[in-house]
Amino acid sequence: MKGSIFEIIPHTKWFWLTIIEFGVIVILLNKLAKQRRINKINDFGFEKVGVDNVETVETVDMDNLMDNIYKSKSLFNELKKKCHPDRFVNQDCHSISEKLFQEVMENEKNYGKLKALKEKAVRDLNISI
Repeated sequence: MKGSIFEIIPHTKWFWLTIIEFGVIVILLNKLAKQRRINKINDFGFEKVGVDNVETVETVDMDNLMDNIYKSKSLFNELKKKCHPDRFVNQDCHSISEKLFQEVMENEKNYGKLKALKEKAVRDLNISI
């Protein structure tokens, strides 16, 4: 048996192996460039899907998002208990509380709307929250 790998495989095979690897790299880079041309990705990474004049990017109000995530649950639970229609015997307050309670249930995750409903409940139902 021969001693080293270089004696078993002649150097010309290494040359052809290198050429094949280079060819594979060129083919993969060509496919990547073709894919980018098809997707038409602009500088910001947003895809343009067939319509060139639509360039709007929606901004997110992070303060409102954090309020909706962290503060809405406790305010919702408090309003749910205080504005429940079963708490009111008076017919006028009962009908107001039914409407208010439905609005509270619809806006469970919307902190801004829940704050407005809290003010409305204090004003219309004469309760303290």
